[in-house]
Amino acid sequence: MQESIFFCIFVRFFRALRDYELIFRDFSLSPDAGRLATEKYKIYNKMSKICQITGKKAMGGCNVSHSKRHTKRTFDVNLFHRKFYWVEQDCWIQLNVSAAGLRTINKIGLDAALKQAAEKGYLYE
Repeated sequence: MQESIFFCIFVRFFRALRDYELIFRDFSLSPDAGRLATEKYKIYNKMSKICQITGKKAMGGCNVSHSKRHTKRTFDVNLFHRKFYWVEQDCWIQLNVSAAGLRTINKIGLDAALKQAAEKGYLYE
């Protein structure tokens, strides 16, 4: 009888300890918060993941397992760092462009795409 009570207390203690560690890991309150957060959630600087032509940026969301458990993740943009030759200005420029941005440049041309992006405020240095 004593063994089963001890076992129940032991199991409850370790379940509480596991839940305590998960809470610290999920809310980044532990001393190793930076390391655990980057390993588990792949936290990125979302400002750097922006297409300069279309304005697409990284989104936050959840992985949903079969048991409906939600874990945070980011949906990153299909982003490329490309050099383009700008004929009108006779110079090379570098842009962070998504796949959709590349298609836009191919469709309407670099000069028109840059004018459109400048009007919408997507261009940055």
